[in-house]
Amino acid sequence: MLRTLTILVIYLLPSLVAAQDLTLVVRGTLTDKESGEALTGAHIWVTQQRVGVVSDAEGNYLVKIRWRKNISIKFSFVGYSPVEKVLPRNLQADTIELNIKMQKVPWEIAPVQITARSHPDTVFGSFKYCVADFEFYKDKVLLLTYASRDPKASTLMLQDKYGEILLTAKVPGNATSLFMDYEDRYYVICEDNVYNISIEPALLLLVPLSTAYFNVHIKPGIDMIGDKIIFSDYRWHHPEFSYYTVWRNDTAVQELKTIVDAALMRMYRFEYYYLNNEQRVASWKLADQHEGLDEFDVAARMTGFQNSLYYDELYAPMFVVKDTVLIFDHYADKLYKFDRRNRAVDSIAIAYHKNRGAMKWKKELVKDDGTGDIYAVFQKNGYYYLNHVDTQKGTLHGAFKMSDKYADKMKIKDDYVYYVYDPQDKYQTPFLYKERIQL
Repeated sequence: MLRTLTILVIYLLPSLVAAQDLTLVVRGTLTDKESGEALTGAHIWVTQQRVGVVSDAEGNYLVKIRWRKNISIKFSFVGYSPVEKVLPRNLQADTIELNIKMQKVPWEIAPVQITARSHPDTVFGSFKYCVADFEFYKDKVLLLTYASRDPKASTLMLQDKYGEILLTAKVPGNATSLFMDYEDRYYVICEDNVYNISIEPALLLLVPLSTAYFNVHIKPGIDMIGDKIIFSDYRWHHPEFSYYTVWRNDTAVQELKTIVDAALMRMYRFEYYYLNNEQRVASWKLADQHEGLDEFDVAARMTGFQNSLYYDELYAPMFVVKDTVLIFDHYADKLYKFDRRNRAVDSIAIAYHKNRGAMKWKKELVKDDGTGDIYAVFQKNGYYYLNHVDTQKGTLHGAFKMSDKYADKMKIKDDYVYYVYDPQDKYQTPFLYKERIQL
């Protein structure tokens, strides 16, 4: 009997494994129950597996999931009652069709009941392409993706607000990130080169650019206020840098604010005195050969101080909000404000970066590209919390806990936080999600 049972288990094992790894395709159309009109941009969410898509311009959707028992799919659209469907327990096919007719919510229902979200919305999700980076382009999203089976095969995609891919372009190189400069021009950064992205009505055009030119003339520029460009001489390996302004059609440079970590600078410069006489002479010679370096800079590099546990690169971001420049100097514990003429108009004490509790500041501030609000990012138990910074008082108020641990590439626009999340699941690639910030 035991031998018979063993043979039966061996015989059935491939079928059981295949059933566990089955990729199930669910597709259909979402329409208004009364008018039959297609619902564009509705959200389709597989709760148990954190997989989601949005319907296209014709209301069609297609979502791929791995088959398990008790799988449910939620359909939601602003102004309509959500619908949840539980898939049959005994499926006889790997593709099923679910056409959903959604009912409008009566106008009297409070807006918060319509727009409240208990989970992130999927902006872009594909099992063939992983999201590496993204930028906002008007009311669209510019995506840098790579093939799930070939991380070096990068593709640019322009997606509209309904989830439809409008344009694509292959990137001729191993792309690592996107970059938007002070004049809202877009670039894709590769390991060995840089491309300027020209977004035309019918195509995405990649124009090769000198990496040296990009690093010297484009990357240092941060933002603009009026006709003035704001840039910095920031170097990660130096504990001091400054912000400057220059008129677009002029060469006159004006210093705006210098940031320095005084305690770290003392340690940095003291590295010179650890050198012997021969090494000190070498530091003088090298400093003479490289403009902008002195013997203390060379000595710190010779000892490897910047790669030690004692060194922490500076973080003092600058944002332009309306007609005001905001500089968050976390080493002077001040928020400095400047007007269009570079005049200092105010300074406010800040202390959120000194928090020593369980919730740690992630050394990150994010500006809402739509509203201009500033958020400080904190972390606790792997979850990120967005705390609104009151730029009039320098204090924090409200905290929004994000749904996913260790969200990546975080950006905020019009009270929504967008981010890339990799669930570390062999069935799902990194998706781009968004959540409404509710303080």
